[in-house]
Amino acid sequence: MSATHWTLLPSSVFPGSDDWRVARTTDEGAVVIELAPRTDGPDGAAAVADAVMGPLAKVVELLRDHGYADEGVLLALPSHLCLAVGVATADQPSTRDQQALAFAFEQHLPLAAEELVAAIVETEAGALGLAIAIEPVREWVTALESAGVVVQSVSAAGLLALEELEKRGGEGATARILANPATARILANPATDGVANPATRVVLWQHDAQLECFLLAQGKPYAWRHFQAEPSALRQQLGFLALTRPPTVGSEMNSAGPLHVTTCKLAPELLEMISELPDVVVDSTREETLDVLAAEAAARVLAGTMTPWVEFRTGPLANIDPYRPVARPLRFATVAVIVCLAVVAATMVFRAHRYRSLAAEYHERQADIFRSALPGQSVPAGIVSRLESEHGKLTASNSAPLPTASKSALVLLHRVLAGLPQDIRYRIFEIHLEEGRIDLDGEVLSHSDADRIASALRSQELQVEPPRSQQLPNQAVGVRVSASVAKLASSKVSHSR
Repeated sequence: MSATHWTLLPSSVFPGSDDWRVARTTDEGAVVIELAPRTDGPDGAAAVADAVMGPLAKVVELLRDHGYADEGVLLALPSHLCLAVGVATADQPSTRDQQALAFAFEQHLPLAAEELVAAIVETEAGALGLAIAIEPVREWVTALESAGVVVQSVSAAGLLALEELEKRGGEGATARILANPATARILANPATDGVANPATRVVLWQHDAQLECFLLAQGKPYAWRHFQAEPSALRQQLGFLALTRPPTVGSEMNSAGPLHVTTCKLAPELLEMISELPDVVVDSTREETLDVLAAEAAARVLAGTMTPWVEFRTGPLANIDPYRPVARPLRFATVAVIVCLAVVAATMVFRAHRYRSLAAEYHERQADIFRSALPGQSVPAGIVSRLESEHGKLTASNSAPLPTASKSALVLLHRVLAGLPQDIRYRIFEIHLEEGRIDLDGEVLSHSDADRIASALRSQELQVEPPRSQQLPNQAVGVRVSASVAKLASSKVSHSR
Protein backbone atom coordinates (compact mmCIF):
# COMPACT_ATOMS: atom_id res chain seq x y z
CA MET A 1 0.00 0.00 0.00
CA SER A 2 1.50 3.33 -1.07
CA ALA A 3 2.05 6.08 1.48
CA THR A 4 -0.16 9.17 1.43
CA HIS A 5 1.21 12.62 2.25
CA TRP A 6 -0.80 15.76 2.92
CA THR A 7 0.02 19.41 2.21
CA LEU A 8 -2.03 22.36 3.45
CA LEU A 9 -1.95 25.39 1.15
CA PRO A 10 -3.50 28.53 2.66
CA SER A 11 -3.96 31.33 0.17
CA SER A 12 -4.92 34.13 2.55
CA VAL A 13 -3.47 35.69 5.67
CA PHE A 14 -6.85 35.21 7.33
CA PRO A 15 -7.52 31.66 8.60
CA GLY A 16 -10.97 31.41 7.04
CA SER A 17 -11.68 27.88 5.93
CA ASP A 18 -12.68 28.93 2.38
CA ASP A 19 -9.16 30.26 1.68
CA TRP A 20 -7.32 26.92 1.86
CA ARG A 21 -6.36 24.12 -0.50
CA VAL A 22 -5.47 20.58 0.52
CA ALA A 23 -3.06 18.50 -1.58
CA ARG A 24 -3.10 14.70 -1.37
CA THR A 25 0.07 13.09 -2.75
CA THR A 26 0.50 9.37 -3.49
CA ASP A 27 2.70 7.34 -5.81
CA GLU A 28 0.37 8.35 -8.65
CA GLY A 29 1.02 12.07 -8.11
CA ALA A 30 -0.47 15.05 -6.31
CA VAL A 31 -4.12 16.07 -6.39
CA VAL A 32 -5.10 19.54 -5.13
CA ILE A 33 -8.54 19.64 -3.48
CA GLU A 34 -10.41 22.93 -3.22
CA LEU A 35 -12.59 23.66 -0.22
CA ALA A 36 -16.24 24.10 -1.01
CA PRO A 37 -17.27 27.76 -0.66
CA ARG A 38 -19.65 28.84 2.08
CA THR A 39 -23.27 28.36 0.97
CA ASP A 40 -25.03 30.57 3.50
CA GLY A 41 -24.62 33.99 5.03
CA PRO A 42 -22.41 34.93 7.94
CA ASP A 43 -25.22 34.19 10.38
CA GLY A 44 -26.11 30.82 8.89
CA ALA A 45 -25.40 27.26 9.96
CA ALA A 46 -21.88 27.21 8.47
CA ALA A 47 -20.88 30.26 10.50
CA VAL A 48 -22.23 28.61 13.66
CA ALA A 49 -20.28 25.40 12.87
CA ASP A 50 -17.08 27.41 12.32
CA ALA A 51 -17.59 29.20 15.63
CA VAL A 52 -17.99 25.88 17.44
CA MET A 53 -15.33 23.80 15.62
CA GLY A 54 -12.82 26.59 14.95
CA PRO A 55 -11.81 28.49 11.81
CA LEU A 56 -10.10 25.46 10.29
CA ALA A 57 -13.02 23.09 10.78
CA LYS A 58 -13.55 22.64 7.05
CA VAL A 59 -9.88 21.88 6.48
CA VAL A 60 -9.92 19.16 9.13
CA GLU A 61 -13.22 17.80 7.83
CA LEU A 62 -11.85 17.68 4.28
CA LEU A 63 -8.75 15.81 5.47
CA ARG A 64 -10.85 13.23 7.31
CA ASP A 65 -13.22 12.80 4.37
CA HIS A 66 -10.31 11.97 2.05
CA GLY A 67 -8.66 9.39 4.30
CA TYR A 68 -6.38 11.36 6.62
CA ALA A 69 -5.15 9.01 9.37
CA ASP A 70 -3.11 11.20 11.74
CA GLU A 71 -0.04 11.42 9.47
CA GLY A 72 2.27 14.39 9.66
CA VAL A 73 1.28 17.24 7.30
CA LEU A 74 3.28 20.10 5.81
CA LEU A 75 1.95 23.65 6.03
CA ALA A 76 3.04 25.41 2.80
CA LEU A 77 2.74 29.15 3.37
CA PRO A 78 1.74 31.52 0.56
CA SER A 79 4.34 33.93 -0.78
CA HIS A 80 2.79 37.07 0.67
CA LEU A 81 3.41 35.73 4.19
CA CYS A 82 7.13 35.30 3.51
CA LEU A 83 9.42 38.32 3.78
CA ALA A 84 12.61 38.04 1.69
CA VAL A 85 15.81 40.08 1.87
CA GLY A 86 19.27 39.69 0.37
CA VAL A 87 22.03 39.08 2.91
CA ALA A 88 25.75 39.47 2.28
CA THR A 89 27.63 36.21 2.68
CA ALA A 90 30.09 37.70 5.16
CA ASP A 91 27.28 39.06 7.33
CA GLN A 92 25.07 35.99 7.55
CA PRO A 93 24.83 34.41 11.02
CA SER A 94 24.80 30.73 11.72
CA THR A 95 21.70 29.08 10.30
CA ARG A 96 21.37 27.10 13.54
CA ASP A 97 21.15 30.21 15.72
CA GLN A 98 17.52 31.24 15.32
CA GLN A 99 17.84 34.27 17.62
CA ALA A 100 20.90 35.57 15.73
CA LEU A 101 19.05 35.20 12.41
CA ALA A 102 16.05 37.10 13.75
CA PHE A 103 18.16 40.02 14.99
CA ALA A 104 20.18 40.07 11.73
CA PHE A 105 16.98 40.49 9.70
CA GLU A 106 15.29 42.92 12.08
CA GLN A 107 16.92 45.93 10.45
CA HIS A 108 15.61 44.90 7.01
CA LEU A 109 12.05 43.85 7.93
CA PRO A 110 9.04 45.66 9.41
CA LEU A 111 8.90 43.27 12.38
CA ALA A 112 10.70 43.00 15.68
CA ALA A 113 13.06 40.07 16.16
CA GLU A 114 10.74 38.58 18.78
CA GLU A 115 7.87 38.51 16.26
CA LEU A 116 9.48 36.47 13.46
CA VAL A 117 11.05 33.15 12.56
CA ALA A 118 13.93 33.42 10.09
CA ALA A 119 15.85 31.14 7.72
CA ILE A 120 18.63 31.48 5.15
CA VAL A 121 19.19 29.97 1.70
CA GLU A 122 22.91 30.11 0.97
CA THR A 123 24.40 30.49 -2.52
CA GLU A 124 27.90 31.12 -3.81
CA ALA A 125 26.92 34.69 -4.71
CA GLY A 126 25.30 35.53 -1.37
CA ALA A 127 22.32 34.49 0.69
CA LEU A 128 18.56 34.93 0.61
CA GLY A 129 17.12 35.69 4.02
CA LEU A 130 13.51 34.70 4.69
CA ALA A 131 11.24 35.42 7.64
CA ILE A 132 7.61 34.94 8.62
CA ALA A 133 5.49 36.50 11.35
CA ILE A 134 5.00 34.09 14.23
CA GLU A 135 1.47 34.80 15.38
CA PRO A 136 -0.75 33.92 12.39
CA VAL A 137 1.19 30.74 11.70
CA ARG A 138 1.18 29.77 15.37
CA GLU A 139 -2.60 30.22 15.48
CA TRP A 140 -2.97 27.89 12.48
CA VAL A 141 -0.66 25.27 13.95
CA THR A 142 -2.38 25.39 17.35
CA ALA A 143 -5.85 25.10 15.81
CA LEU A 144 -4.84 22.21 13.56
CA GLU A 145 -3.10 20.22 16.27
CA SER A 146 -5.95 20.77 18.72
CA ALA A 147 -8.16 19.12 16.07
CA GLY A 148 -5.82 16.13 15.78
CA VAL A 149 -3.83 17.19 12.70
CA VAL A 150 -0.07 16.76 13.20
CA VAL A 151 1.86 19.68 11.64
CA GLN A 152 5.27 18.15 10.97
CA SER A 153 6.82 20.92 8.87
CA VAL A 154 6.23 24.55 7.88
CA SER A 155 7.80 25.96 4.72
CA ALA A 156 7.12 28.32 1.81
CA ALA A 157 5.00 26.95 -1.06
CA GLY A 158 6.89 28.93 -3.70
CA LEU A 159 10.31 27.69 -2.58
CA LEU A 160 9.07 24.11 -2.30
CA ALA A 161 7.79 24.25 -5.88
CA LEU A 162 11.02 25.84 -7.06
CA GLU A 163 13.14 23.20 -5.32
CA GLU A 164 11.10 20.44 -6.95
CA LEU A 165 11.44 22.17 -10.31
CA GLU A 166 15.22 22.33 -9.92
CA LYS A 167 15.39 18.65 -8.96
CA ARG A 168 13.52 17.77 -12.13
CA GLY A 169 15.95 19.83 -14.22
CA GLY A 170 15.03 19.92 -17.89
CA GLU A 171 12.38 17.24 -17.52
CA GLY A 172 9.00 18.70 -18.43
CA ALA A 173 10.35 21.72 -20.34
CA THR A 174 8.20 22.33 -23.39
CA ALA A 175 7.34 24.85 -26.09
CA ARG A 176 3.59 24.45 -26.20
CA ILE A 177 2.45 28.05 -26.81
CA LEU A 178 3.57 28.50 -30.39
CA ALA A 179 0.40 30.04 -31.77
CA ASN A 180 1.63 33.45 -30.67
CA PRO A 181 4.36 34.76 -33.06
CA ALA A 182 6.16 36.50 -30.20
CA THR A 183 6.34 33.25 -28.26
CA ALA A 184 7.64 31.45 -31.29
CA ARG A 185 10.39 34.08 -31.74
CA ILE A 186 11.40 33.71 -28.09
CA LEU A 187 11.65 29.94 -28.23
CA ALA A 188 13.52 30.03 -31.53
CA ASN A 189 16.03 32.65 -30.30
CA PRO A 190 19.57 31.52 -31.24
CA ALA A 191 20.83 32.91 -27.93
CA THR A 192 19.13 30.00 -26.14
CA ASP A 193 20.94 27.33 -28.15
CA GLY A 194 23.32 25.28 -26.03
CA VAL A 195 22.22 26.94 -22.78
CA ALA A 196 20.70 24.19 -20.64
CA ASN A 197 21.04 25.67 -17.17
CA PRO A 198 23.02 28.94 -16.91
CA ALA A 199 24.67 29.86 -13.62
CA THR A 200 22.29 32.81 -13.14
CA ARG A 201 18.73 32.77 -14.40
CA VAL A 202 15.19 33.89 -13.61
CA VAL A 203 12.18 31.64 -13.04
CA LEU A 204 8.78 33.26 -13.60
CA TRP A 205 5.79 31.43 -12.21
CA GLN A 206 2.23 32.63 -12.69
CA HIS A 207 -0.04 31.51 -9.89
CA ASP A 208 -3.64 32.75 -10.06
CA ALA A 209 -3.29 36.52 -10.62
CA GLN A 210 0.16 36.69 -9.06
CA LEU A 211 3.69 36.25 -10.39
CA GLU A 212 6.46 34.54 -8.48
CA CYS A 213 9.81 35.81 -9.69
CA PHE A 214 12.95 33.98 -8.56
CA LEU A 215 16.52 34.93 -9.37
CA LEU A 216 18.64 31.77 -9.14
CA ALA A 217 22.39 31.54 -8.66
CA GLN A 218 23.93 28.07 -9.03
CA GLY A 219 20.50 26.45 -8.75
CA LYS A 220 19.40 28.21 -5.53
CA PRO A 221 17.28 31.34 -5.03
CA TYR A 222 19.30 34.53 -4.68
CA ALA A 223 16.32 36.91 -4.83
CA TRP A 224 12.54 36.49 -4.64
CA ARG A 225 9.81 38.87 -5.81
CA HIS A 226 6.05 38.51 -5.60
CA PHE A 227 3.80 40.90 -7.54
CA GLN A 228 0.69 41.22 -9.69
CA ALA A 229 0.74 39.48 -13.07
CA GLU A 230 0.82 42.72 -15.09
CA PRO A 231 3.18 43.54 -17.99
CA SER A 232 4.38 46.80 -16.44
CA ALA A 233 5.24 45.20 -13.13
CA LEU A 234 6.99 42.30 -14.88
CA ARG A 235 9.04 44.66 -17.06
CA GLN A 236 10.12 46.64 -14.02
CA GLN A 237 11.14 43.56 -12.03
CA LEU A 238 13.08 41.98 -14.91
CA GLY A 239 14.98 45.23 -15.43
CA PHE A 240 15.83 45.40 -11.76
CA LEU A 241 16.98 41.76 -11.66
CA ALA A 242 19.14 42.27 -14.75
CA LEU A 243 20.97 45.07 -12.93
CA THR A 244 21.33 43.37 -9.54
CA ARG A 245 22.00 39.76 -10.51
CA PRO A 246 25.30 38.29 -9.37
CA PRO A 247 27.95 38.00 -12.11
CA THR A 248 29.03 34.70 -13.56
CA VAL A 249 32.56 33.47 -13.02
CA GLY A 250 35.07 35.72 -14.80
CA SER A 251 32.65 38.59 -15.45
CA GLU A 252 31.84 41.86 -13.74
CA MET A 253 28.54 42.92 -12.21
CA ASN A 254 25.90 43.86 -14.81
CA SER A 255 28.00 42.33 -17.62
CA ALA A 256 26.95 38.72 -17.31
CA GLY A 257 25.30 38.51 -20.76
CA PRO A 258 21.60 38.10 -21.49
CA LEU A 259 19.14 37.39 -18.70
CA HIS A 260 17.97 33.78 -19.07
CA VAL A 261 14.34 33.18 -18.11
CA THR A 262 12.33 30.01 -17.47
CA THR A 263 8.56 30.51 -17.46
CA CYS A 264 5.91 28.39 -15.77
CA LYS A 265 2.22 28.79 -16.65
CA LEU A 266 2.92 32.29 -18.00
CA ALA A 267 0.15 34.02 -19.92
CA PRO A 268 0.79 34.58 -23.68
CA GLU A 269 0.58 38.38 -23.39
CA LEU A 270 3.33 38.35 -20.76
CA LEU A 271 5.50 36.17 -23.00
CA GLU A 272 4.96 38.62 -25.83
CA MET A 273 6.03 41.50 -23.60
CA ILE A 274 9.20 39.62 -22.64
CA SER A 275 10.08 39.19 -26.33
CA GLU A 276 10.31 42.98 -26.66
CA LEU A 277 12.87 43.32 -23.86
CA PRO A 278 16.54 43.55 -24.84
CA ASP A 279 19.03 41.03 -23.40
CA VAL A 280 16.26 38.73 -22.14
CA VAL A 281 16.21 35.14 -23.39
CA VAL A 282 13.47 32.60 -22.59
CA ASP A 283 15.12 29.20 -22.30
CA SER A 284 11.98 27.11 -21.81
CA THR A 285 8.34 27.18 -20.84
CA ARG A 286 6.80 24.72 -18.41
CA GLU A 287 3.23 23.77 -17.61
CA GLU A 288 3.50 22.54 -14.02
CA THR A 289 1.37 24.41 -11.48
CA LEU A 290 2.92 25.77 -8.33
CA ASP A 291 0.52 23.92 -6.00
CA VAL A 292 1.19 20.50 -7.56
CA LEU A 293 4.97 20.85 -7.50
CA ALA A 294 4.88 22.23 -3.95
CA ALA A 295 2.77 19.23 -2.87
CA GLU A 296 5.15 16.76 -4.51
CA ALA A 297 8.13 18.42 -2.83
CA ALA A 298 6.25 18.40 0.49
CA ALA A 299 5.68 14.64 0.09
CA ARG A 300 9.44 14.14 -0.23
CA VAL A 301 10.02 16.26 2.88
CA LEU A 302 7.45 14.32 4.90
CA ALA A 303 8.93 11.03 3.70
CA GLY A 304 12.39 12.15 4.82
CA THR A 305 13.97 11.94 1.36
CA MET A 306 14.40 15.69 0.86
CA THR A 307 15.41 18.61 3.07
CA PRO A 308 13.58 21.85 2.25
CA TRP A 309 15.57 25.00 1.58
CA VAL A 310 13.74 26.72 4.44
CA GLU A 311 12.14 25.22 7.53
CA PHE A 312 10.04 27.48 9.75
CA ARG A 313 9.02 24.73 12.22
CA THR A 314 11.83 25.85 14.49
CA GLY A 315 12.50 28.38 17.23
CA PRO A 316 9.19 29.75 18.56
CA LEU A 317 7.29 27.52 16.10
CA ALA A 318 9.23 24.37 16.98
CA ASN A 319 7.32 21.23 17.87
CA ILE A 320 7.24 20.99 21.67
CA ASP A 321 7.05 17.21 21.47
CA PRO A 322 9.86 16.00 19.15
CA TYR A 323 8.21 12.56 18.96
CA ARG A 324 4.88 13.96 17.77
CA PRO A 325 5.50 13.12 14.06
CA VAL A 326 6.12 9.48 15.00
CA ALA A 327 3.50 9.28 17.74
CA ARG A 328 1.28 6.92 15.74
CA PRO A 329 4.04 4.37 14.99
CA LEU A 330 5.14 4.60 18.62
CA ARG A 331 1.60 3.82 19.77
CA PHE A 332 1.52 0.77 17.50
CA ALA A 333 4.93 -0.31 18.84
CA THR A 334 3.74 0.10 22.43
CA VAL A 335 0.62 -1.95 21.77
CA ALA A 336 2.73 -4.62 20.06
CA VAL A 337 5.06 -4.84 23.09
CA ILE A 338 2.10 -5.10 25.46
CA VAL A 339 0.51 -7.84 23.34
CA CYS A 340 3.84 -9.68 23.18
CA LEU A 341 4.25 -9.56 26.96
CA ALA A 342 0.67 -10.74 27.44
CA VAL A 343 1.27 -13.68 25.08
CA VAL A 344 4.48 -14.61 26.93
CA ALA A 345 2.70 -14.45 30.30
CA ALA A 346 -0.20 -16.55 29.01
CA THR A 347 2.27 -19.09 27.61
CA MET A 348 4.06 -19.36 30.96
CA VAL A 349 0.75 -19.84 32.79
CA PHE A 350 -0.29 -22.52 30.29
CA ARG A 351 3.03 -24.35 30.66
CA ALA A 352 2.83 -24.20 34.45
CA HIS A 353 -0.66 -25.70 34.31
CA ARG A 354 0.59 -28.36 31.91
CA TYR A 355 3.47 -29.28 34.23
CA ARG A 356 1.09 -29.57 37.17
CA SER A 357 -1.15 -31.84 35.11
CA LEU A 358 1.80 -34.03 34.10
CA ALA A 359 3.01 -34.23 37.70
CA ALA A 360 -0.45 -35.32 38.86
CA GLU A 361 -0.67 -37.84 36.02
CA TYR A 362 2.72 -39.39 36.81
CA HIS A 363 1.89 -39.56 40.51
CA GLU A 364 -1.30 -41.38 39.68
CA ARG A 365 0.63 -43.85 37.52
CA GLN A 366 3.06 -44.48 40.38
CA ALA A 367 0.12 -45.09 42.69
CA ASP A 368 -1.38 -47.59 40.23
CA ILE A 369 1.95 -49.42 40.02
CA PHE A 370 2.16 -49.47 43.83
CA ARG A 371 -1.36 -50.88 44.14
CA SER A 372 -0.63 -53.56 41.57
CA ALA A 373 2.67 -54.50 43.25
CA LEU A 374 1.44 -54.31 46.83
CA PRO A 375 -2.32 -54.79 46.80
CA GLY A 376 -4.16 -54.09 49.98
CA GLN A 377 -1.61 -51.53 51.24
CA SER A 378 -2.27 -47.83 51.46
CA VAL A 379 -0.37 -45.62 49.04
CA PRO A 380 2.40 -43.81 50.95
CA ALA A 381 3.62 -40.27 50.35
CA GLY A 382 7.02 -41.47 49.09
CA ILE A 383 6.06 -44.15 46.58
CA VAL A 384 9.53 -44.50 45.04
CA SER A 385 11.34 -44.92 48.36
CA ARG A 386 8.74 -47.47 49.54
CA LEU A 387 9.17 -49.51 46.35
CA GLU A 388 12.96 -49.36 46.67
CA SER A 389 12.65 -50.61 50.25
CA GLU A 390 10.46 -53.50 49.18
CA HIS A 391 12.87 -54.22 46.34
CA GLY A 392 15.75 -54.39 48.85
CA LYS A 393 13.86 -56.88 50.99
CA LEU A 394 13.26 -59.09 47.98
CA THR A 395 16.88 -59.03 46.85
CA ALA A 396 18.07 -59.77 50.38
CA SER A 397 15.83 -62.82 50.67
CA ASN A 398 16.58 -64.21 47.22
CA SER A 399 19.95 -65.69 46.23
CA ALA A 400 19.44 -64.58 42.67
CA PRO A 401 19.98 -60.79 42.49
CA LEU A 402 17.31 -58.80 40.77
CA PRO A 403 18.20 -56.28 38.09
CA THR A 404 18.73 -52.85 39.53
CA ALA A 405 17.25 -49.71 38.10
CA SER A 406 19.68 -47.10 36.88
CA LYS A 407 20.37 -44.34 39.36
CA SER A 408 19.37 -40.78 38.66
CA ALA A 409 22.25 -38.56 37.51
CA LEU A 410 21.26 -35.95 40.09
CA VAL A 411 21.52 -38.55 42.85
CA LEU A 412 24.97 -39.60 41.66
CA LEU A 413 26.08 -35.98 41.36
CA HIS A 414 24.93 -35.36 44.92
CA ARG A 415 26.91 -38.37 46.17
CA VAL A 416 30.05 -37.18 44.35
CA LEU A 417 29.80 -33.63 45.63
CA ALA A 418 29.01 -34.79 49.14
CA GLY A 419 32.03 -37.11 49.10
CA LEU A 420 34.62 -34.54 48.04
CA PRO A 421 36.99 -33.64 50.91
CA GLN A 422 36.63 -30.24 52.54
CA ASP A 423 40.11 -29.82 54.02
CA ILE A 424 42.24 -29.61 50.86
CA ARG A 425 42.35 -27.23 47.90
CA TYR A 426 41.44 -28.53 44.47
CA ARG A 427 39.75 -27.41 41.25
CA ILE A 428 37.10 -29.45 39.41
CA PHE A 429 36.86 -28.87 35.63
CA GLU A 430 34.34 -31.50 34.61
CA ILE A 431 32.20 -34.27 36.13
CA HIS A 432 30.90 -36.71 33.53
CA LEU A 433 28.03 -39.03 34.57
CA GLU A 434 26.78 -41.79 32.29
CA GLU A 435 25.10 -45.16 33.05
CA GLY A 436 26.35 -45.28 36.62
CA ARG A 437 29.92 -44.36 35.69
CA ILE A 438 31.60 -41.21 36.98
CA ASP A 439 34.63 -39.43 35.49
CA LEU A 440 36.01 -36.44 37.39
CA ASP A 441 38.70 -34.14 35.90
CA GLY A 442 40.46 -31.42 37.85
CA GLU A 443 43.63 -30.07 39.45
CA VAL A 444 45.17 -30.59 42.92
CA LEU A 445 48.29 -29.30 44.61
CA SER A 446 50.00 -32.68 45.01
CA HIS A 447 49.71 -36.34 44.03
CA SER A 448 48.71 -37.23 47.55
CA ASP A 449 45.69 -34.95 47.29
CA ALA A 450 44.48 -37.05 44.35
CA ASP A 451 44.56 -40.14 46.55
CA ARG A 452 42.62 -38.31 49.26
CA ILE A 453 39.86 -37.43 46.74
CA ALA A 454 39.66 -41.09 45.65
CA SER A 455 39.45 -42.26 49.27
CA ALA A 456 36.72 -39.72 50.03
CA LEU A 457 34.63 -40.93 47.10
CA ARG A 458 34.97 -44.55 48.25
CA SER A 459 33.23 -43.51 51.47
CA GLN A 460 30.17 -42.82 49.36
CA GLU A 461 29.89 -46.51 48.39
CA LEU A 462 31.46 -45.86 44.99
CA GLN A 463 33.88 -48.24 43.32
CA VAL A 464 36.80 -45.88 42.68
CA GLU A 465 39.67 -46.81 40.39
CA PRO A 466 43.20 -45.66 41.27
CA PRO A 467 43.47 -41.98 40.31
CA ARG A 468 45.61 -40.93 37.36
CA SER A 469 47.67 -37.83 38.01
CA GLN A 470 50.11 -35.77 35.95
CA GLN A 471 52.44 -32.94 36.88
CA LEU A 472 51.47 -29.71 35.01
CA PRO A 473 53.73 -26.81 33.97
CA ASN A 474 51.98 -24.48 36.41
CA GLN A 475 53.21 -26.58 39.41
CA ALA A 476 49.73 -28.05 39.79
CA VAL A 477 48.84 -31.73 39.37
CA GLY A 478 46.20 -32.74 36.87
CA VAL A 479 44.03 -35.57 38.12
CA ARG A 480 41.36 -37.85 36.67
CA VAL A 481 39.30 -40.03 39.00
CA SER A 482 36.98 -42.70 37.58
CA ALA A 483 34.37 -44.53 39.63
CA SER A 484 31.22 -46.54 39.24
CA VAL A 485 28.21 -47.22 41.39
CA ALA A 486 28.64 -50.22 43.65
CA LYS A 487 26.20 -52.93 42.68
CA LEU A 488 23.76 -54.05 45.24
CA ALA A 489 25.37 -56.98 46.93
CA SER A 490 23.33 -59.85 48.04
CA SER A 491 23.22 -60.27 51.71
CA LYS A 492 25.18 -63.22 52.96
CA VAL A 493 22.92 -66.21 53.03
CA SER A 494 23.94 -69.48 54.62
CA HIS A 495 23.38 -72.38 52.27
CA SER A 496 22.74 -75.71 53.82
CA ARG A 497 24.57 -78.54 52.24
